Amino acid sequence: MSRPSVEALRREQILTSTCEVVAKRGVAALRISDVAKDVGFSTGTIHYYFDDKESLLRAAFAYNVRHSIARRKDLLASTANPLELLVKYVDSYLPDDRETLKAWRVWAEFWAISIRDAHLQSVIDVLDIDWRAATVRIIRQGQAEGLIRDGDPLQFTNMLIAMIDGLAIQVLANSKEMDLSTMRDTLHAFIDQLLA
Repeated sequence: MSRPSVEALRREQILTSTCEVVAKRGVAALRISDVAKDVGFSTGTIHYYFDDKESLLRAAFAYNVRHSIARRKDLLASTANPLELLVKYVDSYLPDDRETLKAWRVWAEFWAISIRDAHLQSVIDVLDIDWRAATVRIIRQGQAEGLIRDGDPLQFTNMLIAMIDGLAIQVLANSKEMDLSTMRDTLHAFIDQLLA
């Protein structure tokens, strides 16, 4: 197995640190010097890899998306029955650990600015396509095995993803009405509605 180049490794370290800083401080408050301090590089090193804050942020968001997909690769390759897999897949998006919470905070920040940034919207579209395709595949398999009721798997997927997104944002915002346990219970109740 070949080792990553020093440049590739540094670039990944910078992107990881950028996501850390965005999760802690938000996009608006992020400065190149904050990322440099977090990663332990000079601002000149950051500028060697990224021309400006905008290019750094776009690359960090794309990195966050790829990392999110990679984290679920083994789960999606499992041989669990489709219903168990759907529950595990949905639970993997609960903001209940440091990694997932950070990813959601980065997502929330970038979603807000993607409203005015077509490039970021295209990155979001890549993840949405992947997320929807994986969820549709699980639901179709569940329908084929008689575990999930008949209906349009894309419509079920869209409802489920909208619920995950909306509930996660409420949890991130520390809603008094939506905590992590309520989010999990709500999503599991929806999955129960899909049972054949």
